[in-house]
Amino acid sequence: MELMNQFKIVAILPIKFFGLDLSFTNASLFMMLASVIFIALAFAQKYLILPGFIQFANERIYTFINDISIHYLGKESDRYTPFLIALFVFVLFGNLLGLVPHSFTFTSHLSANLVIALSVFGLSIFVGYKKHGTRFLRLFVPSGVPTVIKPLIFVIELALFFIKPLVMALRLSVNMIAGHVVLKVILGYAVTLLYLKFIPIVGYATMILFEMAVAFFQAYIFVLLSCISLKDVLYLH
Repeated sequence: MELMNQFKIVAILPIKFFGLDLSFTNASLFMMLASVIFIALAFAQKYLILPGFIQFANERIYTFINDISIHYLGKESDRYTPFLIALFVFVLFGNLLGLVPHSFTFTSHLSANLVIALSVFGLSIFVGYKKHGTRFLRLFVPSGVPTVIKPLIFVIELALFFIKPLVMALRLSVNMIAGHVVLKVILGYAVTLLYLKFIPIVGYATMILFEMAVAFFQAYIFVLLSCISLKDVLYLH
């Protein structure tokens, strides 16, 4: 049983352009599906005559993310809540779609997660410099630090700032890979145990529910870390 085959990127539509591989892959497909789901959730409510599950889901997501945004970003929250909602839904459905049989979890790949994290990183730099100008550099020298060690602290804080996107991406990738590997192992036992296969099947069903909770929690953590990053550059804390 090849546990890692489920994470293999496969070209669906091979495309070569001046030596560059621009193929449409299974990762591209499921990123597109996650984007389509987000767009559908965002615009479907306009065409609903009666309130239903979609409206309820939209309201719960908005309230949930908006509360986080207000808590961390305060009066600046309204500007960034739409971005944070898009981030949350994209990561959440990237996680959840991977639980569908024969699907692909693009959030298990460090490169995909790093691009998402870099969007937060880029926004943080833009917002920090736009609001504070060169005072933005104060973020890397906390107040009260003795003058003699300020250069060292500046280097350390700068390094930590630039490593944040990698930490965010790696955290999400590791959690997705670990959960899917466990699911694959349990499913393998269900195939080999014949008449006792109901035992691992119960375990598999339990793990699916657990992985759904993990999918939501990891999307929440990603948004939380994004809020903290934005808070740091907005208020230089």
